[in-house]
Amino acid sequence: MKRLLFPALFTIALLLYLSGCQKPAQGPSAWIDQPLDGDIFPLEMLTFQAHASDLDGVESIEFFINQESKLVISAGGGRLGQAMMEWMPSSPGVYTISTQAADSQGHSGALASVTITITDQLAQTAPEPEIALEETLEVEEEEEPIQKAEEPVLPTGPRVIPGRVVNCRAQPGMDYPAVTWLESGQEAAITGRLADNSWYQVRHPESQVECWVMAAIVGVSGSLDGVSVMPAPAAAEQPASEPQSPQPAADTTAPTISAVYAAPNVIYQQGCAGETQTAVLTVEAQDDGGIATVEAAWSIGSKSGSVTLGKVAQNRFEATVGPINAAGTLSIYGSVVDKAGNWTPFILNVAVKCCIC
Repeated sequence: MKRLLFPALFTIALLLYLSGCQKPAQGPSAWIDQPLDGDIFPLEMLTFQAHASDLDGVESIEFFINQESKLVISAGGGRLGQAMMEWMPSSPGVYTISTQAADSQGHSGALASVTITITDQLAQTAPEPEIALEETLEVEEEEEPIQKAEEPVLPTGPRVIPGRVVNCRAQPGMDYPAVTWLESGQEAAITGRLADNSWYQVRHPESQVECWVMAAIVGVSGSLDGVSVMPAPAAAEQPASEPQSPQPAADTTAPTISAVYAAPNVIYQQGCAGETQTAVLTVEAQDDGGIATVEAAWSIGSKSGSVTLGKVAQNRFEATVGPINAAGTLSIYGSVVDKAGNWTPFILNVAVKCCIC
């Protein structure tokens, strides 16, 4: 009996040890660029901006206000995603703004939060010019009373919520002309969609024109289950008698990064007199079609920000980060984008030391 008991106990202990070594899948790392923790604002419209990064791709970014979900925005599935949201506070008070990202595997990352204060002061507006009494009487006698414009009715049901100005096109596709546009935060009811949900047909809230927006650049509120699936437009046929000119091959090659470094890679936090408090971020990259932009977002503790690297030489781009009022590891996530929209990510860390630890 004792001979059988010892192997059984050993097997159970080994299984428990192996199960404890398995780490649960971690979702994307998210941070809030604006507002910053502790900011104070008057009672006015605010804009929130957040970034997230994940090797499996950032599928979506969600905003919360006091733990209540307000908006989920598609991040495109790249390793570095960003999202923006506009919000009008209903009353003064202290609010907790949070963001959380999910990757393409369905894993959600940890919440990133900041706390802001909304005061009872309204945003200042320019005073109305004074009009003389005689001029006022003349206006009242000569002009008809001005009719107050009716407030627009917000759409109900599933709708798109753009985070920036987006074109609304005649048909689903970038080759079709834009017939109007949606402003940032201007909600429009969804009246149709393609089968793969890559384009949405919407009704403009002001002109009532029906047009199409790309799903990847807008947020969606509500369920799409009841929205009709529309047929994709047929490609225009060329006359048989007209020779078709060959189309140039699309550029699908991402930029090549040959070097990424920071000089120095160890700096001191803001206020350390006599010590180096900034670092120059350098990226060496090339692309046959040309580089369009080189951008990076950084975070350390509750601090975060972003920089755009400028071209300083052939295939070399630079930007300065710092000084930063925090100590620890400064995590930098960036991307090099060519003129065809292809991109290559890069990651870099810089150590930030304190003066007296």
